[in-house]
Amino acid sequence: MNFRENFLLVIASLTILALAPPALAASATPRLVLQITVDALRGDLPNRYYDRLGDNGFRYLWEKGTVYSDAHHTHANTETVVGHTTLATGATPAVHGMIGNLWFDRTEGRTRYNIEDNRYRLLTAGAGVDKKAEIDSTQKAAKSDGRSPSAIMVTTLSDEMAVHTAGQSKIFAVSVKDRGAVTMAGHSGKAFWFSKANGEFVTSSYYYDAYPDWVSKWNSRKLAATYSGKSWELLHKQDTYLFGDADDMAWETDMAGYGRTFPHKFREVGGKYFTTPMKNWGSMMFLTTLASASLPLITSATSLDHPALKQKTTSCASTATWPTCLLSSMRTWGLKIHSSCSPLTMVLQKCRAT
Repeated sequence: MNFRENFLLVIASLTILALAPPALAASATPRLVLQITVDALRGDLPNRYYDRLGDNGFRYLWEKGTVYSDAHHTHANTETVVGHTTLATGATPAVHGMIGNLWFDRTEGRTRYNIEDNRYRLLTAGAGVDKKAEIDSTQKAAKSDGRSPSAIMVTTLSDEMAVHTAGQSKIFAVSVKDRGAVTMAGHSGKAFWFSKANGEFVTSSYYYDAYPDWVSKWNSRKLAATYSGKSWELLHKQDTYLFGDADDMAWETDMAGYGRTFPHKFREVGGKYFTTPMKNWGSMMFLTTLASASLPLITSATSLDHPALKQKTTSCASTATWPTCLLSSMRTWGLKIHSSCSPLTMVLQKCRAT
């Protein structure tokens, strides 16, 4: 059996659009599937700022793509891990298990951070949560810097793609947050996220035994440090913005000491909160490296080359039997497997939601 190689690049970023690809016939199977999720981007916001959009990006998607004007998900807890996992799986929180950024673990008798897993350490020592400088209170609850998707109880689009291509898909997820990348990569993809502790992109031993060369080279450039002493400034004249006359309001928060008004001056490199505003910029730069210049270097990083999966699927010796073997292994892990209407088959129009 011959399988076409597919490349699934999943981006979970706070700066770019969530795109749901239109359904495609089986004869037009895409070579590239790009899922972009934007935390807190309401559906009305692109229209509100449409006159400021360039020819590409949002405007291109709006005019050339398929726009769902009345799409809803049946969950009320709009936290990062809940929404990202719902989009990645097509399941509700009660089914996929990611019910909140934090929950009380009755077995351990403590509050648990959603994707913490002490079995899979970060590959970079000291790149975990710096509790003295971290402004995300949920990450402070983790008892370990280890991260994995083990708590996600169902398969994701990434997993379905891996099964569909007998493990030949190249699946990557990039995010400013660990919980954004891990949920999008699923159980069979590779996840990278930004470490505010050291200004680099990191991953855990669930995904790699050691960093690929292209990641080490990117991190060695210390690009975040180039913003030392600079400022985030407005792109246009302030009076041309919809809320340009409301830049300083009493209810605004001076987040990490960066001030409430433009320009927002960055701290000096090495400062307590220096990397806090760097994460969005860093994700875009890292993604560009992954998707373009370094793409030839990662073509061998298929779902078959995965430390955690190798440990759990040692009997999956050939690509011909890999889909069935992986599904069987996933069920052994306790995952609920999508059946006739999985995320992948819905994209390929092989079934219809009922």
